[in-house]
Amino acid sequence: MKTRYKIILVVLIGMGLAISFQFDLLYVPLFAPANSTDVEIKLEKTACYGPCPVYSVIIYGDGTVLYDGINHVDNIGKSTHQIPQEHVDDLVAMIYKLNYFSLKDRYAANWTDDSTVITSVRIDNDQKTVTNYGHYGPDRLHEIEKKIDDLTNFILILEMKDEN
Repeated sequence: MKTRYKIILVVLIGMGLAISFQFDLLYVPLFAPANSTDVEIKLEKTACYGPCPVYSVIIYGDGTVLYDGINHVDNIGKSTHQIPQEHVDDLVAMIYKLNYFSLKDRYAANWTDDSTVITSVRIDNDQKTVTNYGHYGPDRLHEIEKKIDDLTNFILILEMKDEN
């Protein structure tokens, strides 16, 4: 009877590990750093054959944001901004919650003429870069990309209001 339970347990553990590897769920951090200033989060959107926005943004742990609008964006050129520390802390918490560091290094659609989103995150000693061609990555990667985009749009809208 004990052997039967051991076999069932081994099979269940094996299935769990297989599912974890398939869906990139194996990395579970012990904690997300609170108010860490040793943070650098980058997002870069590359060109496509059409009017895809081309820009890059770097968010630092102290709330400094470096933006470089290159093509097909309202704000062309380089600029520096400041966002509240809480926004950085929320983004860091989201990155850990969605297990960014367990994502694959590259996701690619099997078609052409699409843009690539490259995210790179360094928080304390954790570092990872993910290339996502054609928005082919998992939903949790899209959530992180969207959060960075939302922060970028937030500061650019504020800048445009200040100019008017």
